[in-house]
Amino acid sequence: MNSLVSICIPTFNGSKFLEEALVSIESQTYKNYEVVISDDASTDETLKIVQDFKEKVNFPVYIYHHKPKGIGANWNNCIRKANGKFIKFLFQDDVLLPSCIEEQLAVLSSYNNIGEPPTVFFRKSVVKEIGYFREDLHQILDYEFYYRLLRSYNIAIINKRLVNFRLHQLQATNINRNKPIKDYE
Repeated sequence: MNSLVSICIPTFNGSKFLEEALVSIESQTYKNYEVVISDDASTDETLKIVQDFKEKVNFPVYIYHHKPKGIGANWNNCIRKANGKFIKFLFQDDVLLPSCIEEQLAVLSSYNNIGEPPTVFFRKSVVKEIGYFREDLHQILDYEFYYRLLRSYNIAIINKRLVNFRLHQLQATNINRNKPIKDYE
């Protein structure tokens, strides 16, 4: 299978870890991909890091400026701008291991994978049927999206580490802990 994969990176002030995330894309064993970056008006060095990366690589990197409207809106903007048949999220503070896309694509011949968004790999076409991420949710938008996905599609789980997921104080989950979020109601 040689289908185009869109590696979607929603960014906002991600300069601390972004370069490492971008380097992990270059090391992928599967090579038919584009990188779609949707930036929510970063004020740090995020856009400089992305522009430097774009200038040194030989695969398509698209940078879109997005008016901040929440996490879900930024995720959805990435999907809307993606040209690939498959969507692979990579968050600015996470890292793909070298065979991640190749192995997920091999399994995806008939299934989808569910997990933390950077671990998920799905056909872009499912969005036409089940819709985009809900933009009114702030913390559980991925769970709600996967619930809708599971109602229509089977999933596969690859029991192998393919992504490094960071836990840190600036992570959206930690920031949202101190906010009055009513997603669970």
